[in-house]
Amino acid sequence: MHIQSVDRDVRELLASNFYRIPRFQRPYSWDLENIEEFWSDVAGAQRADADYFIGSMVVYSERGDINIVDGQQRLTTIAIAICALRDVFEQEGFHQLALGAQSLIERNTEDNVTRYVVSTESSYPYFQNRVLSFGNRPVLNLQVGPEEENIQVAYDSLKTNIAGAIAPVKAKERVTDDERRQQIEQTLVGIRNRILSLKLILIRLTDEDDAYVIFETINTRGKDLSVSDLLRNFFTRHLRAPNLQADTAKIQWQNVLHVINQSSAELVVDTYLHHHWLSRHSYVTLKELFKKIKDEIHGAGIQGYLDELERDAATYRLIHETTYATWQPHEVSIQSSLKAFLLFRVRQQTPFVLTLLRDYKAGHLKFRQVAPVLRSLESFHFLFNAVTQQRSSGGISMMFASSAIQLDQADSSQRKQVALRELVTKLRQRVPLFDVVRVNFREIIFTNTFTKNRSLVRYILSRFDEAARPGVTLDYSTMTIEHLCPQNPDGQPLPDNILGMMGNLILAEC
Repeated sequence: MHIQSVDRDVRELLASNFYRIPRFQRPYSWDLENIEEFWSDVAGAQRADADYFIGSMVVYSERGDINIVDGQQRLTTIAIAICALRDVFEQEGFHQLALGAQSLIERNTEDNVTRYVVSTESSYPYFQNRVLSFGNRPVLNLQVGPEEENIQVAYDSLKTNIAGAIAPVKAKERVTDDERRQQIEQTLVGIRNRILSLKLILIRLTDEDDAYVIFETINTRGKDLSVSDLLRNFFTRHLRAPNLQADTAKIQWQNVLHVINQSSAELVVDTYLHHHWLSRHSYVTLKELFKKIKDEIHGAGIQGYLDELERDAATYRLIHETTYATWQPHEVSIQSSLKAFLLFRVRQQTPFVLTLLRDYKAGHLKFRQVAPVLRSLESFHFLFNAVTQQRSSGGISMMFASSAIQLDQADSSQRKQVALRELVTKLRQRVPLFDVVRVNFREIIFTNTFTKNRSLVRYILSRFDEAARPGVTLDYSTMTIEHLCPQNPDGQPLPDNILGMMGNLILAEC
């Protein structure tokens, strides 16, 4: 591995090369807090006692371009800051200075072809049209997503900060117009020089694989530690695209992100990656997940693993967002159990449920096998988590992961049925004692002044009604919870801990 590590200021960085954000890099994601920290760096760079260091960048060379492996958020922000400064130059009437700033963003190659110094695929064409371009911009009807919104927020914030820096100068009263204009120019040029004097450590490698190894090694804190970022780079290294128009691996990864990130359940990609691994492969903590993936997934298995992630993303979303699919009338009980897990706020069972529904969708399990197991899971978590409020240990998570893998690897209907029976048996062994359930059940109350348990009470009353009237389908969500002994009687009211007990509650149609 040949590593070239040199310090560069931003002026040298932009003047020396053209930079490309590789295909699997995450979208621009800096928020206002990150932008304000960057602006503080710019303000701090006026200190004359030392160079102002703002971090490192890991890059590799490819066909004359410099590809960014680590540091693209910082480099993109630098480009946005220069564009914001350029536009303030232009607004204040300093056209030549605005052109000078644009020369840092856009210049000709050795072949006399005009290019932007920083190019990226994920935000194209918004970043190029709305930020990098200067002069007569064509008015395009561009699609705006989260990345584009972040870019616009960064631009607006930096432009506001720059305008704020010259506001005191513009407000001076006892100066001539020429003096005011000169001071404004000096202030803006000072900001430009501070941006260009910011220092970075450039870690440059000639080999792409080595660059990603360095990326994984040096990122020990902050956003770059996420499993999804590391896994994206893992796919980049091993699933090479024959050309940009046939980059199926990138499309697959974006499909995964889209399904998970667009969920109304506010899912987290790293949590999906963890639960997915537990549902198919082996038990591991989230912290050790990426290392486990690198150790166990090789060769053709890498494409197979990405295929699995893409196929299972929709099922995972369905577990947490039960309206994501259309259920058949006989499948209402499956949807009901999934809703119960959300009500109980439990997720240890998710890897097993993911395997269970995956087999169900693939036709490896029948409804009559799946529904009773989900109801057993539901009943267990009702007693263990909702009623007795016991904290699930790592042992329960391991139990569900082990059962998920056993079910996934079972190669016949009979063996899958054995895996299901064994899990139900394990659950029965962990059910809280009846006396513990009875004591805690008395604590579940609901009154007009104590409404915390409203959803749980509605769930319990609906289960009572289902048991009393099997086969009758009702929409319990439209019913109200009423008290048999009224909350506001003519005589002396009962205390809340008696009035709100389950025995005094009933569901009634509106």
